Amino acid sequence: MLYNVSMEIAFIDGENTKGRIRDVFYKYKLPTPDWSAYDFKGLFDNAFKLHPVTNRKFFRALPKQHPDIVEESKSLLLSYRNLGGHLSRQGFEVIKAGTLRADYRNEYDNKPRYREKGVDVSLAVAMVVFACDKLTDNAYLVASDSDYQPAVAEVRKRGTKVTYVGFEINPNLGLIAKTNNRIIISDADVLKFGGIDTNKISV
Repeated sequence: MLYNVSMEIAFIDGENTKGRIRDVFYKYKLPTPDWSAYDFKGLFDNAFKLHPVTNRKFFRALPKQHPDIVEESKSLLLSYRNLGGHLSRQGFEVIKAGTLRADYRNEYDNKPRYREKGVDVSLAVAMVVFACDKLTDNAYLVASDSDYQPAVAEVRKRGTKVTYVGFEINPNLGLIAKTNNRIIISDADVLKFGGIDTNKISV
């Protein structure tokens, strides 16, 4: 695939982003949104309304089935496939990166819980490659994990600006300090693009 020089690209940690959106819904005692119906395009259109972002790369982990939670595994895989189609229709470049693996590190009921592995590495490598190849002047990092700081430093050393895109509910102060600019997505916007009438709740 050929890219135009000076593209402004959003690198989106999908699992992290879903986690922040879920946290906002929990904060207001609302159920987790249906990811295959959530208006991700509207959310990021609004966040980037003053920024010429030309490409949105959504990095997401592939769930692995687990023999002890077969039905949950099947449901998660179906949700994964539905979300992939939904994101593609909304104009995102969906990138399979890492896996969601079930393990037994849950101290309460000893049932496997899914944990994401590998998305951050894949995203960080892609961001550095684009900077090294001079394919972007500004990388928008949509993530809230401090593990991205070394990649941010490398990208900036290569002459590419990095804009941190975080959420009001839990912004990463370390990434804010290490990046050139920041965009913070409000709780109200997270709810609005999830179909919630924010006039009916106190946000």
